[in-house]
Amino acid sequence: MSISEIAELPVIFLSPNRLPESILARSDNTLAGHLVITAVDNIDDCLIRYRTGEHVAIVVDARLGETDTVNAVRSIRVESPSAPVILLAPGPDVDSSIVHRLGVQDVLTPSEVARGFLPRVVRNAVELTQSSAEEKRLIDLIQVEREKATLFQREIASLLNTIRRISPIFKSAAAWRRRKRSLT
Repeated sequence: MSISEIAELPVIFLSPNRLPESILARSDNTLAGHLVITAVDNIDDCLIRYRTGEHVAIVVDARLGETDTVNAVRSIRVESPSAPVILLAPGPDVDSSIVHRLGVQDVLTPSEVARGFLPRVVRNAVELTQSSAEEKRLIDLIQVEREKATLFQREIASLLNTIRRISPIFKSAAAWRRRKRSLT
């Protein structure tokens, strides 16, 4: 099933505090009908829940503190290198090169979340992850097909060599039959 066909994406929200009201639009932990949010307050719960396969992305709240945020993202990358991770930063002054080096797909501020960007960013991060996985699958398939083609080329070369070796035998046998017919 394509990610675009899923109406409400299940997302883990790793935050030390209660979810900001700007994140939730309804009391049932659904963000405006786009995301179903499971809130956790520590990395162990986050990883356990993500491991179940029921969630498509992880949003990490930078209010964990700089060290804890970096450690959380590193732990996620060790456990699930391809997990889509979005960082909710307190403001626009976050060094994006550091968070991208850690493997965060995107960084959002509370004002961007309030403007409704979070569902779109989550969806894009998940689609990018799926596209990368599909690209890797296709590259692996191409490699397998190349190996098969190489084996076929070797087999064809071997068959051609065999034909070249037995061709003179057939020619001399045909010449012998012609001579025999001409004698009779």
